[in-house]
Amino acid sequence: MGMQIESIKGGVGRRSGVLSGQNVVPLANDLRLSIPVAGTMVRLDIRLMRERVTLADLVPLAYEVCDAITETALEAHPRRWNVPCCKGCSACCSRCLVPISPPEAFYLAQCIRREPPSRRNMTELALLGAARRILKSAPPEIVLRPMSGDPTAGAGALLAVSRWYEGLKVACPFLHFGCCSMYEQRPLACRQYYVFGSAEGCSGRPGVAEPVGFPVSMVDVLVRLTAELEGTAPEAIILPLAPAWVAIEPARGCRTWPARTAVAAMIRIITEMAEASTASTALAS
Repeated sequence: MGMQIESIKGGVGRRSGVLSGQNVVPLANDLRLSIPVAGTMVRLDIRLMRERVTLADLVPLAYEVCDAITETALEAHPRRWNVPCCKGCSACCSRCLVPISPPEAFYLAQCIRREPPSRRNMTELALLGAARRILKSAPPEIVLRPMSGDPTAGAGALLAVSRWYEGLKVACPFLHFGCCSMYEQRPLACRQYYVFGSAEGCSGRPGVAEPVGFPVSMVDVLVRLTAELEGTAPEAIILPLAPAWVAIEPARGCRTWPARTAVAAMIRIITEMAEASTASTALAS
């Protein structure tokens, strides 16, 4: 990966950590991310061990940041005891749309290639079967319309496509015998999907399942970062379609950028999103 990560939370050493109102601070070969999360100052020092990185190289760092934001926010929430989500729970894995960013698509493809042959074949067959089911069903009309300047249009399209996907009843291709076979490498959308309530409600059965909100969506960070680095429009990929997408975009997976430039841009985007979330919360209160 080429980036060594050292983290501090509240002045105490910690494997995963994040940020506070400061922006990028050069530390010789290091960069520092620092923002407040749920009233706690979380800092992450990133040591750059190589000069250039691909999109996939940025994903492990995004995972570290994501886990730190999520863990810190959940630990501070007064309703944290009412969150059923944990390793081994697959309530949402058979019904929820999982969008992934281009860097994640390339990274997950690498992870799948490194699996033992038997498990790799099982995963690839599951991905192929899920992709076929998705492609046989036309998406909602709203998704096919040209983008407009209406800020509610994107939210409406997302809701429509989520309901469409749920109706397909496509289980996650990484779900093997009721457990996630890629749990440590699971997508950012999965890492930040938690609910207050019950697993039953999350799986579509009677019950309450209220999504937990977080100050920064890390999948949105990588979508925006990719668009900035490449000079392209923002895009996300439905998880089961990722292998086909990677197969037709090989050059994008091989392209590299200066590590400092790419990581500094990620830090800036995270900081901007966190500050916007803080301002929005302040206005709402």
